[in-house]
Amino acid sequence: MKKSILFSVFAFCATVLQAQTIATGTISQNCDENGLTVDLRAPSSTSPNGHEYVDLGLSVKWATCNVGAESPEDYGDYFAWGETAAKQSYACSTYFDENESGQNIKYKLEGGKTVLDMADDAAHVIWGGGWRIPSETEWKELINNCTWEWVTQNRHNGYKVTSNKAGYTDNSIFLPAAGSRSGSSYNSLGFGGSYWTYSLGSESAWALYLDFSSDGSHLINQGNRCLGRSVRAVLP
Repeated sequence: MKKSILFSVFAFCATVLQAQTIATGTISQNCDENGLTVDLRAPSSTSPNGHEYVDLGLSVKWATCNVGAESPEDYGDYFAWGETAAKQSYACSTYFDENESGQNIKYKLEGGKTVLDMADDAAHVIWGGGWRIPSETEWKELINNCTWEWVTQNRHNGYKVTSNKAGYTDNSIFLPAAGSRSGSSYNSLGFGGSYWTYSLGSESAWALYLDFSSDGSHLINQGNRCLGRSVRAVLP
C-alpha cells in the first residue's frame, strides 16, 4: 500500500513538473505517438497587441513581419520617414516635415530633434504597445550577431536572418526584399531591401536605414527621408 501511494505521489509530481517546464519553455522536445521527437518550442511569441515576435537573444525582440504585412514574406506598407500612413506617391512635395521652401521643420540637425517621437513612429502608432522602429545600433546588432542567407520564401526573395547567440540558433526572421518607393514607382523590388531606423542621417534631409541586396551586402546607409521604405518593428 505504501509503495502504491508513494508511486502515485511521484507520478503526480512528475506530471506537474513537466507541465510547468513546458509552459516556461525549458523543455523543448517530446515524443509523438510514433515515438518521433517533436519540437515543442513555438518559433515565435505573441505580444499583448497581437503581433508575433522572435527572440534572437539580442537586446530587442524582432517582429516576424513588416508593418502592413499579413505574413513574413509579404512586403507590407511603405512609409516616408516619420510618417505613419502609407501613400500612393512618395515625394518631398507631400512630405509632412518640409515647408514650401524645402526646409525641414521638426526634425533637423541644427538644434532640432534627430530621433523620432513615438507619435511619428509608424510601428508604434499602427501596432501600439511597446512596438517601435529599430535604432541604428539595433540593426547593427542584428547584422553582427546573425547569419544572413539569401533565400526564396513562398515565392518572395529576401534574407533569412538566423541568430548566432548560444541557445537561440534555431530562431530566425525573414526580411523580404521589398525594395523602396519613389513617387509612385517601386525600386529594386525582389532584389533589395530598405528598412528605416528611427534616426536622422548626417544631413537633415536624410535618415538612416538598413540597405541590403541579393549580392550579399547588408549595411546601414542614409538617404532621402521623403522616399517610401519598409518598417520592421522591435519590442524592447
